[in-house]
Amino acid sequence: MDVIEIDGASNRGIDEIRELRENVRYTPAKSRYKIYIIDEVHMLTREAFKCFVENVGRASSSYHFCLCYHRAP
Repeated sequence: MDVIEIDGASNRGIDEIRELRENVRYTPAKSRYKIYIIDEVHMLTREAFKCFVENVGRASSSYHFCLCYHRAP
């Protein structure tokens, strides 16, 4: 299983999400599953989040996404 963490605060633009979209187009070659953890997902731009939501359904079932955000106390 491959686990990849993406920092949403540093990679918040639509170009980064388009790159992610290209990476999840095909079934993983090395492992059965590939998990993407997107930390601070609330920091994505509106356009980037819309792009992510539109394309997550097109990903192979071998890909799983964990969206994380931090709630202020």
